Amino acid sequence: MKLRERGQALTELALVMPLLLMLGAGGTDLARGISEKTAVTNAAREGARAAALPEFGDPQRTSPVNCADYNIWKAAEAESPSLPWPALSACIGSGWTAPAAASGKCSLTIAPLQGSRSENVDDQPVTVTVSCPYTALTPVLSSVVSNVTVASSSTANAYYPSS
Repeated sequence: MKLRERGQALTELALVMPLLLMLGAGGTDLARGISEKTAVTNAAREGARAAALPEFGDPQRTSPVNCADYNIWKAAEAESPSLPWPALSACIGSGWTAPAAASGKCSLTIAPLQGSRSENVDDQPVTVTVSCPYTALTPVLSSVVSNVTVASSSTANAYYPSS
């Protein structure tokens, strides 16, 4: 190989390498996005499952009001701990209040809310929605897809047996 040809190969490598690096980083961001969507979906599904269980969803079978909703949050958080969940205060005494929406943190909504769920009614649907922010790591992608929210909902039919 002549000296001139080696210089040409190095120049070609210098021209192609940034494109290859951007493709690799973009692929990594895409994989992270798919992984986050899967985690959000799993958290919503687990929250709905917990909401449908008598020990979590029935206000007559748990201690204080709103502790059922706390348990639903904790079930969703335990299913997907890699998501940026807000810090939850413990459910003690008279009840618990869901955390306010925080920037950069996941949110969870339950419909219908505890207290408006009918007691001892079979097949009552409970929907849990989880929303989380997604930030791309690649500078080019983050400028194109900034402020993306990944969300998923899951519905389960609650069954509250008679005491």
